[in-house]
Amino acid sequence: MLGKSVFGILAFLWTLAISFFSTDTFSLQQTSRFIEPILRRIAPDASPETIYAMHFAIRKFGHLTEYAVFAILAFSIWASGEQRWRKKWIGYTLALAALMAVIDEYHQSFTKMRVASPMDSLIDFIGASITLFLVWLIMRSRFEKS
Repeated sequence: MLGKSVFGILAFLWTLAISFFSTDTFSLQQTSRFIEPILRRIAPDASPETIYAMHFAIRKFGHLTEYAVFAILAFSIWASGEQRWRKKWIGYTLALAALMAVIDEYHQSFTKMRVASPMDSLIDFIGASITLFLVWLIMRSRFEKS
C-alpha cells in the first residue's frame, strides 16, 4: 500500500498539472485546434454551434475529472494505511478542493486567453464532491461488512 507521503507528493504533482492546465496553452482557442477536428470527424454533419457546444462540454468534463483525481489523491493522504476511516477526511478534502478551485480560477485571471469563472470553481467542487460521495459509499460498505 502506498504511504501518506507518496499520496502527498502525487497530490502536489497533480496540483501542478492543474495549474498547467490553467495556462493559455489549454485555453479554448488552443484546444479547439485539436478537439474540434476530432469532433468534426465523429459528427461530420454537426453545425459549428453543435461542435462548439460539444467542445465546451468536453472542457467542463475536464474540470470534473481534474478535481475527481485531486480528491482521490488528497483523500488518500489521510486515509492511507489507516485501519479506520473518518468522515472528517472527506471534509478536509472538500475544503482543500474548494481552496484549490478558487486559487486555480484566480490564477487564470492573470492569463491572456483565459478568464476566471466562479462557475468553473463550482464545477471543480462538484467533481470532487461526486468522487468523495462514491468513496464514502465504498468505504461505508467495506466497513459495514467487517
